[in-house]
Amino acid sequence: MFADALVLAMSLWFAVALRYGDAYVDMTLFWWHFPIVAAAGVLALEKFGLYKAVIRYIGPSSILPVIKGITVAAIVVSCASYITGTSSLPRSAPIIFWFIAIFLVGAGRIFVRIYFYGLFNSYLMREPVAIFGADDSGVELAIALLNGDQYVPVAFLDGKTELSKKTIHGIRVYSPERLDSLIDQYGIKRVLLSLAEIDEKHRHSILNGLSSSPVQISVVPRIQSLVDGSEEPEIREIDISDLLGREVVSPDEALLSSAIYGKNILITGAAGTIGAA
Repeated sequence: MFADALVLAMSLWFAVALRYGDAYVDMTLFWWHFPIVAAAGVLALEKFGLYKAVIRYIGPSSILPVIKGITVAAIVVSCASYITGTSSLPRSAPIIFWFIAIFLVGAGRIFVRIYFYGLFNSYLMREPVAIFGADDSGVELAIALLNGDQYVPVAFLDGKTELSKKTIHGIRVYSPERLDSLIDQYGIKRVLLSLAEIDEKHRHSILNGLSSSPVQISVVPRIQSLVDGSEEPEIREIDISDLLGREVVSPDEALLSSAIYGKNILITGAAGTIGAA
């Protein structure tokens, strides 16, 4: 809070200096505005819940309390100057203050988050992955990975044209056909997808399309599956049972042996995912 109070007072000082175009303006004319804007801003930021947020996990939603709090501070200092009848504070100063304060208060928290989060180091050390599907489950997975320390999502793969080239949580959505170029661009070695969200009709075509690229395909559980305990909370490699879309039926070894023992076998459809496996 004390740091924010100083930042708010400095923001007003910068605003006045920019308004007059002179860094050496006699600030004694405006001295009483500084404690007012600092107190009003800190109280407003607290009221709107900014100080309840954990800085390490601060996100875009935390910008709204900053905007609300700074807006209140700008209005209060403007009203105070108007009510007292003083014309010392330029009318445009609160507007300039609004932009400066939002940047400084918001940026300060982002830099602190970067420090705790280890953004520069962890991004270099974490494995870049692509997430197949920019739906709710894909976005939930991306958020979880961004707060983790093993994988960093660098791209969404989604065939929906309305999502193409859009950005979600700072991650761009690409067409699945772009995977090969994304592998070269980001060094992607793994694609994560939730098969539970994909019907059997599209499951085979998706997996066959991904199998032609030199990436590892990993299956992730749904968030709901973790909550109800129906799936293990881990990323695992794709399995034959995932491709079948049904329960695995064990072969009759005696029947199988009599049919293939000592014979040359031809496997058709080996270019597909199931045949290759």
